[in-house]
Amino acid sequence: MEITGINRACNVAIRELLDLSGDIFFLLDTNLKVLYVNKGIEEAGYAPEEVVNKSISKILSGTGDMILANRARQLLAGVETPRNLNLLILRKNGETIPARVSLEKREIDGKTYLLGIAKIVRKLNIADEILDSIDTGVLLIDIRGSILYMNKYAARILGSPDIDSLEKLPFNIRQQFWRIATNNEKKAEIPMGEGRILGISSYPYIEGSRNRGWILLFKDITETKLMERAMAQVDRFSTLGTLASGLAHEIKNPLAGMRLIAQGLERELQGKQLESIKRMKRQIDRIDNLIKKFFSYVKPHLSNRVSCPIEDILREVEALIEENLKKKEIRLVKNIPSGLKVKVDPHHFQQILLNLLLNAIDALDPGGTIEVRAGLSQIEQSDNNLPYVFISVKDNGVGIDEEEIDKIFYPFYTTKSEGIGLGLFIVHQLVKENRGLIEVKSEKNRGTEFIIYFEQGKDEVFNGNRGVS
Repeated sequence: MEITGINRACNVAIRELLDLSGDIFFLLDTNLKVLYVNKGIEEAGYAPEEVVNKSISKILSGTGDMILANRARQLLAGVETPRNLNLLILRKNGETIPARVSLEKREIDGKTYLLGIAKIVRKLNIADEILDSIDTGVLLIDIRGSILYMNKYAARILGSPDIDSLEKLPFNIRQQFWRIATNNEKKAEIPMGEGRILGISSYPYIEGSRNRGWILLFKDITETKLMERAMAQVDRFSTLGTLASGLAHEIKNPLAGMRLIAQGLERELQGKQLESIKRMKRQIDRIDNLIKKFFSYVKPHLSNRVSCPIEDILREVEALIEENLKKKEIRLVKNIPSGLKVKVDPHHFQQILLNLLLNAIDALDPGGTIEVRAGLSQIEQSDNNLPYVFISVKDNGVGIDEEEIDKIFYPFYTTKSEGIGLGLFIVHQLVKENRGLIEVKSEKNRGTEFIIYFEQGKDEVFNGNRGVS
């Protein structure tokens, strides 16, 4: 009696658990008569007692009963069959709802039964074709975290169309999705790793008068965030350019006058005084050349963007820095997919790589390492959703203090005793003029990584998977 009581209690508990589910669980005999159905059937407008002892065809629309009957015959005959069926469930009010139905054969106490589960495929009122055509992720989740709907963009961002629960997402992503959903946050940002950022908002999903879950809308805003930072730099540089233009005559005119005076004195003086005047002229010329060089990068440049093989440009730059590498015994590691191209001015691209590599060499102690990588990034262009090509220059040198990172692209800003602080400023200007993006990651005493993003070149040979940027 005690075992029988336990079994009875277990059966009651199992039924109660099944009734908590939003899926429809049913048990059929070999004639497809419903012997049991849980309260999930209420989603179709029926009470369980309205379906029990009736044929399963009562709740199936169109040819669904024929399809299910054929699958049942195959199972009973021991034929291997696909597990899932896409059927239409007929609501009590005559409407239909799509469902994914799985059916399994079970032997219980010597009798054969068919055990089935129907997962209702919840769809929004907007046609799938429209939702799948937009560049915004749409995710519909219920109060348990099950994913009821996902459009193509969402599947691409999350990595798979088969994710059916938030539980299958990485812990940090799952946690933040759940927080944003339950708080109905209208504006939030989530770091997705690999440098990507998602902008996300949440809205309650109401069915009737009940809150069934949440609708999450999200989009990859990595490019937008990079562009915001770039535009902030552009604004600062524009202000600087305006000020510099206003000061140009104030600087150059006195310099010209000083040089004329020095030339006059040079003809009259001798000995140490003559040598002092020559040094003065050299310093005046140095200042003049520096100003000319600065203005050449403040003013807009016309770039001739063409498809450039990254390997070829890097090979040319490597030849220019070969002596610098040997002198400090620095190892240059290259990981560039064969045939990968970017759309950029080749002369500008060469100067960008040259400046970044020289900067890395200066930051390294003897025996250090520089790694140059490239590939298709996870960051997409906003106008066509094509991935940018990334080029990374990474060293294991002294790194940059966090408070200095925002200043490194300023002209004349340098931490080197002999530097003039134009190298990274020039890099920033040339990247901008070639419609690219640039970001920097650094950790003190651990190294620095500069990542440049350019449009992918045409006549592409590279067919690899997207790399990690």
